[in-house]
Amino acid sequence: MVNFALSVTNTTKYKIVLGNGGAKEITNGSFTYTYTTSGFNTYVLYVSAYNTDQFVSTIHSITVLVQPKLVWSDEFNTDGAPDSSK
Repeated sequence: MVNFALSVTNTTKYKIVLGNGGAKEITNGSFTYTYTTSGFNTYVLYVSAYNTDQFVSTIHSITVLVQPKLVWSDEFNTDGAPDSSK
């Protein structure tokens, strides 16, 4: 999960291309985005800020580590308490 904070004077809208095929358009400069590809991944972000008659843009690169969640489960196939000897 990445928290973004964008700030440009007199901006009415932001557009950010997130480097993984996703894009967001927002009117304030704050949002959170969750990347889902496991491992270390570098994304090139294209950020544009617009007002009524012009825009500015920049490119940034970020590296994100996504660790898979480890889940343990077991299905007990007998009635009663688990066998404490196992």
